[in-house]
Amino acid sequence: MKRYISDFARFDRENAYYGDDLGAVTIGEITTFRVWAPFCTGVYLNLYTGGKGKNKIETLVMRRQDRGVWSVELMHTCYGYYYTYTLEYEHKEYVETIDIYAKGCGVNGDRGYIPDMKALEPEGWNETPRPVCENAVDAVIYECHVRDFSISENSGVPFEMIAIEITESQSERDFMVMKKCVEELRDTGIKFYLDDFGTGYSNFERIMEVPFDIIKFDRSLTAASGIDVKSETMVQYLARLFTDVSYSVLYEGVETPDDEQRCINMCARYLQGYKYSKPIPFEDLRNYFEKKAV
Repeated sequence: MKRYISDFARFDRENAYYGDDLGAVTIGEITTFRVWAPFCTGVYLNLYTGGKGKNKIETLVMRRQDRGVWSVELMHTCYGYYYTYTLEYEHKEYVETIDIYAKGCGVNGDRGYIPDMKALEPEGWNETPRPVCENAVDAVIYECHVRDFSISENSGVPFEMIAIEITESQSERDFMVMKKCVEELRDTGIKFYLDDFGTGYSNFERIMEVPFDIIKFDRSLTAASGIDVKSETMVQYLARLFTDVSYSVLYEGVETPDDEQRCINMCARYLQGYKYSKPIPFEDLRNYFEKKAV
């Protein structure tokens, strides 16, 4: 539903909200949900037990407060719950959406997640020295993945079971930093993949400078090799070149038995694609491998 503002000054006077309590806020044993939705005729809170699937617990009506804010208060903590809001427009149109103030999310970011931040703090977190930023531009929050934590010696994950994919940057400065990191981490047993070879900025000069273990041929090369003999021959010679100098070759985009056999003939060490599985959520991996093992 499109809504247009003709008088911005009036809209701000009536709806501008300056509070810092939007989202899911837990104080003691009470959890309050607040969302700013001034154009809505109704807002509903949906609670779930999981990040995807049909596992809704309940839907609660939210009350309109001042300045376009809607809220609902629950007399208990909601740690571990997932949630969304359903926005109602003109009493007839409904849109379910994630809370933009959610501190976590489910599969593909479709549902917000309510974490217990205190319980998630690693031991000694508050006593750990913080880095000093000499320049404000260095104060950047980077995305951190489970993989990043597994690199720690305290994680219990053997280094030889860790693999890191790298997509090459155009920046010379970024390349030099990446090269230094690869050289240091590879000595621990961690393996490195060069992703998307055949696209972007990947070139032979830089491949020769960095000690990669596996070269991942982009799916565009896999598809091109099936067009005609000339294309297949070119891709095969590239793969053989890498194999002869002790790189392993992985082909992306393998979707059919013909793709599989052609890539095997073109020096493939590893294969990846929809022929084996579509992308699946992390929590479903165990079931996937158990079925494959039967």
